[in-house]
Amino acid sequence: MGAASRQGDTLYGGGSAEIYAPALPLASQLVLTEIQRDFIGDACFPAIDPVQFTCLQREDVTASIPYHLARYQRIAPVSGEQD
Repeated sequence: MGAASRQGDTLYGGGSAEIYAPALPLASQLVLTEIQRDFIGDACFPAIDPVQFTCLQREDVTASIPYHLARYQRIAPVSGEQD
């Protein structure tokens, strides 16, 4: 994984679109910085499926480049988990 850090049972990762897409089915939570501007050549996180995840918290941050800090929780079981 591009850059990853394990703390307890939590794995934090970052990288590029090639990292995000295969890791998304394994995630039970997402903590994202949602930048409110487009950049040429930037890597984009895959679209978040509202059937799979719900937004629990979103904080608007006013800065030279506005962004949101958002926390999502998986609604459906993580791939490979059983109820």
